[in-house]
This record gives sequence, C-alpha cells and structure tokens, in this order.
Amino acid sequence: MAPFRELTAGERNQIIGAKRIGASLPKIARDFGTPLGTVKDTWKLRNKRPETQDDIPRKGRPRKATNEQVARLYRQLRRGPDILWSEITAFFPNKVTQTRARLHEIDPTFHNYQRKKRIDLTQRHADTRLAHANTHVNDPQEQWDHAHWTDECTITEGKGAERRWVFRHAGEGWMPLMMEPVSSSTESISVWGDLHRGKIYIIFLEDIYENTGGRTNQHVYLEVLKAVIENGYYDGDLWVQDNARYHTANTITDWLRDYDVRVHDHPPKSPDLNLIENFWWHLKRRIFELDLGLKTATGNRAARRARMRAAVERVVDEWNNNPQWSLPGKLTQSHKRRLEAVQLARGWQTKY
Repeated sequence: MAPFRELTAGERNQIIGAKRIGASLPKIARDFGTPLGTVKDTWKLRNKRPETQDDIPRKGRPRKATNEQVARLYRQLRRGPDILWSEITAFFPNKVTQTRARLHEIDPTFHNYQRKKRIDLTQRHADTRLAHANTHVNDPQEQWDHAHWTDECTITEGKGAERRWVFRHAGEGWMPLMMEPVSSSTESISVWGDLHRGKIYIIFLEDIYENTGGRTNQHVYLEVLKAVIENGYYDGDLWVQDNARYHTANTITDWLRDYDVRVHDHPPKSPDLNLIENFWWHLKRRIFELDLGLKTATGNRAARRARMRAAVERVVDEWNNNPQWSLPGKLTQSHKRRLEAVQLARGWQTKY
C-alpha cells in the first residue's frame, strides 16, 4: 500500500485481523507498508467506525455564521444587489469565503455576476416599448423578412475587437508578447447601412461630411436617403430607423412622406429591436480579424481611414456572399422572439 493515503475499508479489516491474531503494530506497519501512526489509529478507532470499517463521517469545520445571519444577508442582497464583498464583512468579519458558500446553500442559482451593459431606460420608455411589442408581436413574418433595417455606425480603430487568449505562465502577463497592444491615438469612420433581405448595403458618411462640417445631421441623412431611394434601391418595403433627432426632423419626415416610404414606428432607445445592430457587432469584430494592424495603426490619418474603409468593404462582401449570413430570415426570424422578450420584461431591457 502506498503511504500517506486514506485506507480502504478492506485494508483496515486486514490490519485489524492481523492484530487480533497476535501480530505487533510495528510488524503490521512493515508488512503493509503503512505508516505506524496510521496502523495505530486504525486499531484505536476500530470500535468507533461502522462494523464494515468504512470512513467515519467528518463533522467538518464548525459554522461560525448562523442560518439567521446568512438569511438576513440574502435579504439585504436582494434589496441592493450591487453590494461589494468587502462590505459583507459588516455581517461576517473575515469570513467572506464561507458566506459565499452559505448563500449558495440558500439558493443554488444565486451568484455574483457582472452587470450587463444596456441603454438606460425610464418607465416612460418601458411603457412605450411594451405597447410597441403588444401591437406588433403578431405581425406577419414576411413583413420583417422584407424590411429595411437601417442605422448609422461609427467604427474606431481597436474598438470592438475580440480580446485574444494566450498561453503563458502566471508571471508573464506584462511581457510584450503576451499583451494586447492598443494605439495611443485612434481614427474612426462613420457608416450608414441597410440590412435588407439578408444583404447589407452601406454608404460611407465621410463622403458626405465634406459639406456638413464632419458630423451627422439631417442634411447628411437627407443625402443618404436621396442616394438610396431616388436611385431606385427602395422597393416599398417597411423602413426601420431609430428615433435619432435627424431621423425624425420635419425635413426628413416630410421627404419620406413625399416618396411614400413606409416608416416603421420604432420605439425610442430600442437597439435590441433593430436587426442591423447584429451586423454592426459582427463588422467591428471581423475587420480586426482580417487586419490585425488596425488595432495599432499609426501614421497618416487619411491612409488609416482608407485602410479601415477597405476592411469594411471586405466584411460587407464576405457577408453578402456567404449564404450562412445573407440568407433572408437568418436574422429576421428572431424579431418575433425579441418582441416577446420585451413583453416578458414589461418593456425593460432584454438579452438582445
């Protein structure tokens, strides 16, 4: 038998049997290759163990916090879930680890999670979102399949890239090879996009900014609409846009009405109900996978923006030519589930 390990019930019975027929404890220790102390304890505890010589149940470390104290802490955490673990010492000084385990006994699904990041909503926003979901949850799927999901997006060097994992030892985290470098100065470009029937169509807004001072406003958006609708790209399907001020300006509203554009009554602060947000997330990750140098680019600003434009165009082509992403219905089938999630959340934030 190997030393310094727990004996099995059978090994204990062999030791006890050898002692009962007259063998000395030192001889038993030598014959079994077991430490003498283990043999002595086995003989000493033979009557305290079950008849089969199985392990004696261990009492474990005494609990220093009562059930009432832990329940009181649980109620406090339900009222204020953002309490810090350092503040828990007010309930149980120097026993945070034990308290964590005791809370798990009260509710196995109760853990300490990082807060989810979502747009801040007021009760008025939640009521509007809920009313919207109740109105449209049973709309025909064909309407969402054919809709134009539109929005603007700003793409910044290094922002949105997926963090990479490396294999290293514990003390190597600050080695240059193991770190994720970021640029000390960043460039960005703005893009308008339309996700329609699985395909994505984009316009680089900096091509229009030259006449508007470099910011998106109703004049920029009007130029976008002219480029899209006057050139015959719009086909009469539902037009989804958010409630940015330049989207709802009187000039834009009148122009869309004149061209008979069916504008969807999109609720405020609801990016989870605009499917093009999924493409923006994919775009911001994918451009840095295709061109890792965009994270730390330096030098001429115009050249860096041109490099970003080229990466964006590659991702758009990749999306439009990949049936896995561009098939109609791939994203749009989730819209009904999104509306149902808004209903379930009573208008508040959802997982989408």
